[in-house]
Amino acid sequence: MSDPCCPNIDGCKLVNDPEFPIDEISRERYIESWCHGCTPGYETCRRFIISKTLHFCPDFVLPDTSTPLDEILDRIETES
Repeated sequence: MSDPCCPNIDGCKLVNDPEFPIDEISRERYIESWCHGCTPGYETCRRFIISKTLHFCPDFVLPDTSTPLDEILDRIETES
């Protein structure tokens, strides 16, 4: 694996929390495809984008989540 490129990799629960609700194969696939310098890369990672906008990222958002921000905000409000 190459060196991480995403500036959020150290704090990303998907990468660092073994309790994150995702299987290990999917976790490794996400890390390789989104966290490192591969395509599509962290600039298009939904977790990266949402964390830049909200200053945190809910666990239900994955790198390839297509849910719009307003729906993410609605779900956060509903689950609170």
